[in-house]
Amino acid sequence: MIYDTVARDAPLRQGDILRGIPRIDIDLESLDARPPDGADGTYSWRDLRDIGDGVDVALFAVPVWAIVGSQDCDCQRGSFITLFEIGSLDDVAKGFLNLREAKDKNKSFVKTYKREMMASQKWFYLPPDPEFGLKERMAVDFTQPIRLFRKDVLLLRDYRAGRLNAEADEHFRERLAHYYQRYPFNPAYPLSHQEFPVFCDLIDDDGEEKPQPRPWQLPRAASAPPASPTAPDAVPAPATDVPQAGEAPNSLAPAPSPSVPE
Repeated sequence: MIYDTVARDAPLRQGDILRGIPRIDIDLESLDARPPDGADGTYSWRDLRDIGDGVDVALFAVPVWAIVGSQDCDCQRGSFITLFEIGSLDDVAKGFLNLREAKDKNKSFVKTYKREMMASQKWFYLPPDPEFGLKERMAVDFTQPIRLFRKDVLLLRDYRAGRLNAEADEHFRERLAHYYQRYPFNPAYPLSHQEFPVFCDLIDDDGEEKPQPRPWQLPRAASAPPASPTAPDAVPAPATDVPQAGEAPNSLAPAPSPSVPE
């Protein structure tokens, strides 16, 4: 099908499928902990979070199947490896639950598979293959990442059931990228109003479409020049719209135009 066998000492790669990977489940309101200055007991994380040097906590681990999601370069040189949990297709993609009662199971599965693949980017389908330990339809759940030290994952290479073949790995990589990029990509959005025009000039050079500026990227109004200081002995001239002695006030007189420095 879509899997390849892997030698025991083969380098870790994206698309490697491992069994027995620990998934850590944490209840932050009920932690069995040993604070440095306290007694063993059950604590809330809110009571422990300010301990600068950390705290010993007992955790609950569940062995699960998982697939390596980190890129090959990170698998070779990174400090951590990201994996994604693998579960039953029925559990990961809920749209397949009704297939158990279908009369034509193959036709119902294909119709549902086609529909659900377009409707959701949260999972990646793994067909059954008993040779690799996959006895039923499974799926990678992109909503359930697992982060482990790279050195620890290397110690678990014996747990590899197999690896996605070249074609499946390409689809897996694209599916994963689409899950994390579910919005129109605009690399210019965080730039300032001084940086945004420079970005647009570069776009002109490359012949690409310019992005629309965000409110904080619009040009700023030029600051008005400071007014000339008034000499200490100068006497300001009377305003023209101020009524003189013997004159009636003119409420309809236009306001004087502001003076513009030369």
